[in-house]
Amino acid sequence: MAEGFLNQSSSNESMESLGLEYFEELFSRSFFEYAPNDSSLFVMHDLLNDLAISVAGEFFLRLDDVMKDTWKKDPEKYRHMSFVRKEYEANSKFKPIESATSLRTFLAVSVELEDSWGEFYLSSKILVDLLQKLPLLRVLCLSGYFISEVPETIGSLKHLRYLNLSRTLITCLPEHVGNLYNLQSLILYRCNNLSMLPKNFSKLKNLRHLDIRDTPLLGKIPLGIGKLKCLQTLSKIIIGCDNGLAITELKDLTNLHGKTHIKGLEKVEIASHASEANLSQKRLSGLELEWSDVFNYSRKESLENEVLDALKPHSESLIKLGIVSYGGIEFPD
Repeated sequence: MAEGFLNQSSSNESMESLGLEYFEELFSRSFFEYAPNDSSLFVMHDLLNDLAISVAGEFFLRLDDVMKDTWKKDPEKYRHMSFVRKEYEANSKFKPIESATSLRTFLAVSVELEDSWGEFYLSSKILVDLLQKLPLLRVLCLSGYFISEVPETIGSLKHLRYLNLSRTLITCLPEHVGNLYNLQSLILYRCNNLSMLPKNFSKLKNLRHLDIRDTPLLGKIPLGIGKLKCLQTLSKIIIGCDNGLAITELKDLTNLHGKTHIKGLEKVEIASHASEANLSQKRLSGLELEWSDVFNYSRKESLENEVLDALKPHSESLIKLGIVSYGGIEFPD
């Protein structure tokens, strides 16, 4: 999707549905197969992998030691690059790609399981220098690196469509992220130190997927997220007070589906506002509703009952429902 390979000109399907169809077709033809020890993952057969490398050799590079002899004299032809993360990344490793100014993909991968506890370090200087020299990037994955900040220069990557900063140590994103108007997917999964999203987040009009699962310090969603009408994935929704996200903003997110977790429901003061979220019109497969775990005089049992009833999801698509710290004495019919 980020590389522009999913052409919708002859189809009314979403890019995601089209991509899934293509993948299932390739899987049925044994282009991909299940990983030996995990049926949720897929691998490519060695012979097909060799064929793919041969076909894409002029435009694709693996920046690993075993591939050093494949570096060409005309690096500007390269469009896609991947490399295996190492514990400590030296500046010399990335020197060769500084002249690959037409690069579209910069992808860090791991040979270990994603949940392993490996430590990988990438200096901020390397990151700043690289981003300045790769203006045409569409895909940027720095998942798993122990980086604590994202350079302001990331806002100059006008073509960026996929940004994966999952499992990093970042505490916030620079305001310049709001300039990435082509961004479709932003992955911040398990950024345990993340406490803030940019105030101008609503400028990301083409954003389709926002993954903020397992971000315990993130206490607020910026105002205006309801304007992101292309949004399909919003893994966590935090209802705020005066300057925070109002539950009524969810009404315009008509494409929202998959799994989501709505927190801060004790801040909903009028049940009709919860009704405006129109959860019954969204094809959610997983929904968790959470109130504060502080039970005091400000909590109103009848109101919470009405809010819960107003947030009734689409029953045909729902697979899993969770209700946390609900203060009502009974459940709605």
